[in-house]
Amino acid sequence: MLHRLFFAINIPDDIRLELVKYQKQWRRYPARWTKPENLHFTALFLGNVDDEQLIILRQKAGGMLNSFRSFTVKLTEIALGPPQGLANMVWAMAVADPEPAAADLSAALSQIARAAKIDFPNDTRPLQLHLTLGRAKGPHLKGVPIAATLKAAFAAGRVDLMESTLHEDGPRYRVVASYKLF
Repeated sequence: MLHRLFFAINIPDDIRLELVKYQKQWRRYPARWTKPENLHFTALFLGNVDDEQLIILRQKAGGMLNSFRSFTVKLTEIALGPPQGLANMVWAMAVADPEPAAADLSAALSQIARAAKIDFPNDTRPLQLHLTLGRAKGPHLKGVPIAATLKAAFAAGRVDLMESTLHEDGPRYRVVASYKLF
C-alpha cells in the first residue's frame, strides 16, 4: 500500500488562530484558503511511500530525531510566494532560532529519507520555513495586496510524520508518528 507522506512541524492553536484571522481578512481575494486544521510547516515532502519504506522511515526517524535539539520558530511575515516565481501562494514565513536549526533538521530528514530509499528531488537550496495559507484560484496573485508583519513564535518541540489523503473537499492529514525533540 502507498502512503503520501511528509515530515511537518505542526503549529500550536494560538498561532493557528492568529493566522486564521488573516485568512478571514483576505477572503475576498481569489485564493483557496488552507483549512485551519491543515496549517503546518512542511519540513520535507516525501511523496508516495510503500509499507516497507514506512517501517524504515519510522525506525530511522526515531533514532535520529529523538536526539535532535528543539528550536524556536519565529514567524516574520505573510507574503506572496514563491519569491522567484509566479506568486501563486500566500505564505507565512518564519526563521529558526538558533539559525542553523532548520538547515540541520532538513539535512537529518533527507538522510532519513535516503536510508528508506525514497526518491525526492536533490534540492540544494536551504530550507525556507513557510506555511501555506492559500493558493491562487487563477494563475497568480501578483498585485493583490496581501502582506503583513508577524511577531509570533513557538517552540518546535516535535516533528510529525504526516499522511495526506486527497478528498473532493481537499486534503486530510493525520499524524503517523511523532518525534519529540529534546
